[in-house]
Amino acid sequence: MTTLELTPELVQSLRDSTKEILETMVFVTPLAIEEQQVTGSTFADEVVGLLSFTGTRCGMLCIRTTEAVARTIAAKMLMMEPGELTDFIDAVDGFGEVVNMVTGSFKNTWLALGNRMDLSVPTVIHKGYVSLGSSSSTTQRTWLRVQLPYGELSVGVVFEAQ
Repeated sequence: MTTLELTPELVQSLRDSTKEILETMVFVTPLAIEEQQVTGSTFADEVVGLLSFTGTRCGMLCIRTTEAVARTIAAKMLMMEPGELTDFIDAVDGFGEVVNMVTGSFKNTWLALGNRMDLSVPTVIHKGYVSLGSSSSTTQRTWLRVQLPYGELSVGVVFEAQ
């Protein structure tokens, strides 16, 4: 089985898509976006947003963060203060929509490269444990670490092993 690593062009597309959506829909400019190599395919985070896709390759786009950052992102999209979202469930739809928009923007580059991609609906997991793609603990994947004024996000695309 092989795992498709993101090409430099796809990493740049993911970077551009993430930056564009954060700036235009969340009204925040990232302080930094850095590539990092992540080993393995399992993790636990306070909030995990996933959007699966099929087509030329199957996989998913994943955005991971803390509850406070997810709540702030959703509030900013709604032009509210984070404290106005009294229950975390109020932030789930907004955070899921960010995952949806980043994936949709990334999809444009994927299609331009001659691929196909059909998207599912986003899923947001609260305080979850997730295992993505290969179960190999030695698989390395490129993720983006997105530094915001109020915390950080990890953004990655994981292709299923073939």
